[in-house]
Amino acid sequence: MTLMRMSPLFNWDKGRATALFDSVIKGSPSVLEYDFALYPIANIMRLCEPKATAQGWMNMLKSRQSDFSQQAYGEFLFLYHCRYHDSWSRNKLTTLLRTMKSRRILLGLAHGASHLWKHARCRVYAAKVIEGLASSKDPLIVHAVTNLFRLTRDELELSPHVRRIILRITQNRRAILESAEDVLELLSPLAGVEPKLVLRVCNALLGVGRDEIRRHGWSSVPESLTNIALTLHRQRKFRAAGLKLFESLLELNVGEAKAALDVLDRNPVIKVAPYRPRQSRRRRGTVQKD
Repeated sequence: MTLMRMSPLFNWDKGRATALFDSVIKGSPSVLEYDFALYPIANIMRLCEPKATAQGWMNMLKSRQSDFSQQAYGEFLFLYHCRYHDSWSRNKLTTLLRTMKSRRILLGLAHGASHLWKHARCRVYAAKVIEGLASSKDPLIVHAVTNLFRLTRDELELSPHVRRIILRITQNRRAILESAEDVLELLSPLAGVEPKLVLRVCNALLGVGRDEIRRHGWSSVPESLTNIALTLHRQRKFRAAGLKLFESLLELNVGEAKAALDVLDRNPVIKVAPYRPRQSRRRRGTVQKD
C-alpha cells in the first residue's frame, strides 16, 4: 500500500472541499480503514484549509492502532510535511527518526519518502527520512527504503543526498543486498571519478558472504563488479584494489571476471563482451550537486 499515487486536482474551493471531507470522516471514521477512501483524502490534504483539519484526520488514523492505519498515518505525515513543512510535522518526524519506534509508522514514512523523491520540493525531506531509516533491520522498512533506487533508476543521480544514503546502506547487510543491482548500476559508470565510494560499496557487498551473493542470483551485478574492477585497475592509485576485487570475483566463479583477467594478461584469444546496460536505464555517469 502507498497513498502516493495522486490524481490531478480540480479547481475546488479549498474551504468547502475540506469541510465536505471533514464531515464524512467525522461522521464515519471507519472509512479510514479502506485504501479506496484514503487516496482522495491524500489528494485533498494538499489543499486543506485550515491545515489543522488534516492534522485531525491524521490523529484519528493514528488512534485506530491497526497496522493499516499506522502505516497510512506515516504516509500521510510525510505527505503533509512535504506540503506544509511546519513545526507540527517536523517535530513528529524528528521524534520518530530519533526513537525508531512505531514500526508501521516508520514503514509508512519510508514508502512516502521513496515514492515522493521524484518531486524536487520533497527531496530534501525524503533524503532525511531515507537516510534515517537506512540502518533499519526490519525487512519491510529496508525494502521500502531501497525502493528509492528501483523507483528512480532511470533518473537518479549521485547527489550529496544520494551519496549519504548509499554510505548508510553499506553499513546494513540486508540493505546492501536489497539494493545491490540498482546501486551498482548507478555507480559502475562513475568508478573513474568516484573510486573510493564505488570500492566501498563493492567491498560491503562482497563482505556479506559468498552464499548470500550466490543465493540472490542477480543478472547484472557480476558484470557491474567486473567493469568496476577493470576501471579501478586502470587507475594507478587503485590498481591493487582492482586486482583484489578481481580475486574476490574469481573466488565466486564469476565468468565475466575470468574473461577480463585474460584481457589484462594480454591473452589474444579470449575477448570480453562490451558492457551493455539493460534497456530504459538512467543517464549514465552523472554526478549531481545539490
